[in-house]
Amino acid sequence: RASGTSSDTEIRLIGVPGQTVLDLRDEDGGGKPGSGSAAIEIVPVPGKPSDPRQPTEISGFTILGGGTAISSSGGALYAHHNIIVGAATGIHVDTAGSGTILHNTIHGATARAILVESANVAIRNNLLTLCAKGIEAGAGVAITAPYNGFSGNGADTAGGVTLGTGTLRSDPLY
Repeated sequence: RASGTSSDTEIRLIGVPGQTVLDLRDEDGGGKPGSGSAAIEIVPVPGKPSDPRQPTEISGFTILGGGTAISSSGGALYAHHNIIVGAATGIHVDTAGSGTILHNTIHGATARAILVESANVAIRNNLLTLCAKGIEAGAGVAITAPYNGFSGNGADTAGGVTLGTGTLRSDPLY
């Protein structure tokens, strides 16, 4: 079950933790990296400016496999309390986006767990494990990402990412 609401100022897509699963894996259970589409994609409404005070909220989902699990190509994103396993990219915020990425677990991303191409993104309190890259900043983007946990990644950061206070690098034992 998932619920969604929409109005002129707010969009919320809330899953039931542990029950709302988007399974994008092949029949044999393998992922479909690079499939070219996102499981959840946020796109701006033509002719309507986005309001960063009213972000699109994505919460409580388990997303298995796929190209990109959550993608924002404009407007403000608030992605929190999601579990993403085996996607090529866990969460992507492009150059027109902004927002907050908070309390997510991303495991086994084949390209990177989080890709941000905008400096207006707060990344905090996420657990990123066994990913090719943890947090990647696009060309010319500089961000600080405090209070995140990393374990077994090919690289914890790429591009202009600075890990701040409270960074943990240890096995979460799950």
